Amino acid sequence: MSDIDTAVLRALNDPRRLAGRDLAPSLSDARWDTHLAQRRAWEAFSESDPRVVVDTGATLASARAAAIRRLWPWRQRRPLDGPPAP
Repeated sequence: MSDIDTAVLRALNDPRRLAGRDLAPSLSDARWDTHLAQRRAWEAFSESDPRVVVDTGATLASARAAAIRRLWPWRQRRPLDGPPAP
């Protein structure tokens, strides 16, 4: 993970911002210690590991729809291969 990634994550995990999670609903309840634990346990994917890449730059609904389209074959016990569905 690059330094810029860490800087962005630190900004997102500012204590004042995180304190707001206790006051209002949030999509995530993760804290900085969650990130650090995941970073310590991180392992790179191998070329043989199946994976799904979903563009999260648009709306939540479009990301969810794309993930469901890509994961449906896996749910039906078929391999996850080929390009992403449009």
